Amino acid sequence: MPFDQRLQEINDLVKDFGDFPGRLRTKVTGAIAVQVLRQHLDRNGVSVSDHDVFIKGIPIELDLVVPRREAELECGILYRPQDVAAVLEVKYSGIYSKESLAAIKKNFDYIREKHQHICCTCVVVLERESFPNKATEANLGHPVHTLHWWSGRRENAKQTGEWETLLTRLQGAYQKLDN
Repeated sequence: MPFDQRLQEINDLVKDFGDFPGRLRTKVTGAIAVQVLRQHLDRNGVSVSDHDVFIKGIPIELDLVVPRREAELECGILYRPQDVAAVLEVKYSGIYSKESLAAIKKNFDYIREKHQHICCTCVVVLERESFPNKATEANLGHPVHTLHWWSGRRENAKQTGEWETLLTRLQGAYQKLDN
């Protein structure tokens, strides 16, 4: 299934939460986006963790990690650093503030300082191309994969071509882990 159909799946699932207050709806939308992304990565041969996990010694909750296939978890959420190829910060509709961007950069920098082999990547499902605070590799200092650009109506979102680049990056990080 092409990823743009998955975007529609996210939007269809989120419609059930349309009457919820903004912050709660945002949390639900983000969680659904992470789960749909997980499923799609798995179908494309990239093994990923459950949502909201940790790396031993890193006090940062992570949306997803790409672990070694035979990695053993502690308490169902704690990975050993040597078993992690990549971490993913997932945003459904982009980054809204400079503070959020700075926090992601700080977390990624901390992880890379402690464990240089771990690839830190931000995945944005849907973003306005003209938005001033959008995540880019230049302002984040780490790879960013924006999967869709949109302006005005989400139904008009256009794929960026970054899906294949993301898959290649994550598969490469996984291969490096095994070498």
